[in-house]
This record gives sequence, structure tokens and C-alpha cells, in this order.
Amino acid sequence: MEPTEPEGLPEPDPDEAVGVIADGLAGEFPGVDGPTITAVVREVYDELREQSKIPAFVGVLAERLARDRIAALGSDGVDGAPD
Repeated sequence: MEPTEPEGLPEPDPDEAVGVIADGLAGEFPGVDGPTITAVVREVYDELREQSKIPAFVGVLAERLARDRIAALGSDGVDGAPD
């Protein structure tokens, strides 16, 4: 009997993942409008998804990177974003 490769984790639905991440970040950045947050999350998520060999981690990494990018927007003068 040949050994089998373990099944990988299923890839999350990208639209659902982006929505969940954007909703969470909207609570952290109340001064940044929702469409801006969603656009940043979508851009980051898509970039990581294209490069990722392990799709299950894309959401976690996208959230972290999107948070950093949104915070940088705040340091560029977006009202209400944490410093």
C-alpha cells in the first residue's frame, strides 16, 4: 500500500475572507471609510493568494499586511486612523 499525501486545508472563499477581514479592520479604523478598507484588503489578499503555496494562511497574512497599510494611510493624514 502506497503512502498518501495528507489532504491540505480547503481554500477559503476569497470574497467571504475579504469581507470578514474588512469588517474586523473597520472596527479598528473607524475614521477610514469602508470602501477604502475593503479595497486595501482585496488588493493585499489577491497579491498573497497569487504567491501563496499554502492558501489556508492567506487570510491571516492579508489581515496583518492590510492593517499595516491602513495604518500607514493614517500616518499620511487619513482622519481617525490610529498612529
